[in-house]
Amino acid sequence: AKRDGEKAIREIWHLKQSHDHAKGESGRMTMSDFFYEFCRKKFGTFQNVIAEWSYNVLAVLERNTHDVDCNLFLKVLHGELTEDIYYDQVQQIKDCEECALDCDKKEHSGVPSGKCTKADFLHAVRDKCGKSFEQMRELSHALDAVYGDKTTEFKYDRLFAEDRNYSQNEFAEEFKDQIIKDREEHVRLLKKIIAQATEDGQVAIAKFKKELKRSDTSKPDRDITSYVRRGCAVGVAGDMPEWFSAAVFEENLLRGVCKVGPLTSIANEKLGRTSSSEKDR
Repeated sequence: AKRDGEKAIREIWHLKQSHDHAKGESGRMTMSDFFYEFCRKKFGTFQNVIAEWSYNVLAVLERNTHDVDCNLFLKVLHGELTEDIYYDQVQQIKDCEECALDCDKKEHSGVPSGKCTKADFLHAVRDKCGKSFEQMRELSHALDAVYGDKTTEFKYDRLFAEDRNYSQNEFAEEFKDQIIKDREEHVRLLKKIIAQATEDGQVAIAKFKKELKRSDTSKPDRDITSYVRRGCAVGVAGDMPEWFSAAVFEENLLRGVCKVGPLTSIANEKLGRTSSSEKDR
């Protein structure tokens, strides 16, 4: 059942985050290695049980790739995307939750009451998360669907809570869907820029940086540099080339966090490490 798949990936993400935090960067495992280690600890040396359980879980996830969480886990497991995309999603959700708490404090003389007005909350989300008019309209509809369209205030403590089937409400799902759609839109932009900066299969790094700066005016120079280092697979201390294979550059770049404006990653806070947007991947 989908519930079993959702339960498994929640547990795996939680345990992997704890493992990486304890071991540090040098002891960090890929998701595929950690997945096997998770199964081994769960079932011991019974290889047939490990094979059957992992097959069933992955089959459930494959059948539910329309779900944001299932699809993201599979892509990280298969190495198509980096874990930092998951941690960035977690951070954006925390930003949204903080908007509700901040509004609550402002509306109640600095003392949280557990409630805030929908209007102030949505304005805060728009400003902090950089949402478009269309996105805000969808979030407003989703908020009304959860709390009713007649109320002006809502209790925000379970805004992103999961039910017994590990499903979330309409607002949470819409918010996460928008994160994915924003990434997809930015990926299309990056592909276009790479194509514009490419000659004879090689991307001109200076031209890529110039076009990205022109197209994404709110992105800091340090984050443009992070993009280039990721694309070229060059560490922080390494020298960046003037030209690089366009195909390899695109593949490297698009595996990590891709978003308009400043890059953020909860990975630094949770794991005490340099995020994949800032280091060689």
